[in-house]
Amino acid sequence: MAASSIDAFVVIYNDPETTSDLREKERANETITYKNFIQDNIRVLSTNTNGNSDVAGLLFVPDYPEGSLCINQTSQYIPQNATRIRDLPEVEIMFMAIAPWIPQATSPDCVLSLFEAVPSSVKGFIFYLPESPAGAPPPINDPVWGLDDGGSWKSKYKFPVYAIPGPDGQSIMDQLGQYSGRVTDVPNSTALLNQYHPGHNAKMYAIVNLTNATSLPSLWAFLLIVLGIVLFMIALTSGIMHLYQRRRRNALRRRIVNGEVDLEKLGIKRLTVPQDAINMLPTFVYNPSEKDLLDRPRDHVTALSDFPVKESDTETTDSDKVAPPPPSTTLTSPRLDEAPKPPPSLQPPTTTAPNTQQGQPSYAQPTCPICLDDFIPLQTTVRSLPCHHIYHPECIDAFLLRNSSLCPVCKSKVLPKGYCPATITNAMVRRERQQRRNRDRIRRIRGEGAAASMPVASLVEPNERSWERGSERARRRISLFMHQEEQRNPTAEEEEHERLAGLPRWRKAIKSVFPGF
Repeated sequence: MAASSIDAFVVIYNDPETTSDLREKERANETITYKNFIQDNIRVLSTNTNGNSDVAGLLFVPDYPEGSLCINQTSQYIPQNATRIRDLPEVEIMFMAIAPWIPQATSPDCVLSLFEAVPSSVKGFIFYLPESPAGAPPPINDPVWGLDDGGSWKSKYKFPVYAIPGPDGQSIMDQLGQYSGRVTDVPNSTALLNQYHPGHNAKMYAIVNLTNATSLPSLWAFLLIVLGIVLFMIALTSGIMHLYQRRRRNALRRRIVNGEVDLEKLGIKRLTVPQDAINMLPTFVYNPSEKDLLDRPRDHVTALSDFPVKESDTETTDSDKVAPPPPSTTLTSPRLDEAPKPPPSLQPPTTTAPNTQQGQPSYAQPTCPICLDDFIPLQTTVRSLPCHHIYHPECIDAFLLRNSSLCPVCKSKVLPKGYCPATITNAMVRRERQQRRNRDRIRRIRGEGAAASMPVASLVEPNERSWERGSERARRRISLFMHQEEQRNPTAEEEEHERLAGLPRWRKAIKSVFPGF
């Protein structure tokens, strides 16, 4: 505990010869007695405590051993009639010792003998340097307070030790010689007798006002304030960033529900089709039209040009060559944000079948692109996707349920309109926003008329250019497609998860506090 102030004053209490109850001691009138209030200029030399009570009590001067040289060294500072331990009542009451600290002594025995002379019940010890100037005493690490024992005396004696300015200590010591008897023997006794009984005693009393030693200095308080401000700014910034990212996720969720964004087609998130949505896709018995049976071979299937083909595959015979479009045919560049349309020759017929058992509008491809088995007319049950490509139900159902939500042939969306995944992450928002900006930048660079000047071959859909090629080459390309579907590049969500797995914990903590950092 630290001492903030020491209050020394005169108290009046009953004659101990007539009563042992000294609890009703009274503080004497300060205008006719003595008072000294010392604040701030106090050094705590030892912080030991003697019990849980306050540091207060009647002041007395300890006695040096008989024949000690210290008596002559301190006689000029201690009045002869100063209160000694023998002058105090032999009842249970609190005491405090006061004495001069003599640094000129040839050995520390004077101070140590004073420590040994005080009773074990003493509440505290007050020292002062007699001839020191006014102001705070020397700091506790000053050599003047050394007793040549390495500071072991601070833990040996179980009472606190304080140091006060020399003038204040000498003033209290002088008054200790004045107020050490009955009321009739002290200064201004006439005035005191008007208020107190002649048998009452007048003694010096001291109270040490303590403060919590753990109270932080002003510098630490300032640092705590700065730290609090920094933490508040971090929390505010984190809250704003979380709110901003949440708004962007909600905006992307609304665009997905409205059909403006397809996460899987953009390579952002791998989606699958729920079983309920798969069950709603129509199934019917395969029944191609007579024209389809005459114009196309049985093993003709839709070919994909998204994958490389060997040079030997590009060699075609005259019968395989596709006639160029007539001069009147005009081709326009497809919009970048639209899914490619199927070739005109593959679009579903304009007339609908009488019922789902006899026929269904479709591309009428004779082979399942997944298992490469031919459909048997009027026997095989097929499932049609919204893009009108048909498959065996057992093939396409497993593919949509476990692999992808896109048509294996044309990459059209199979999920119902308004479907949105339950979780939208910040990584999805960043990747979609980046791709949207790239598309806008490409539109600005190309301009409105740039697409019209592109070669005709570059504007024809790959599926349309490759449809008329041989069935064997189509089979190889579909097999390659199915293999690469299994080994497809990771999505943005998978890349983000892999990247986060390799980050240290402190960086993960920063990203959780500051999303998007």
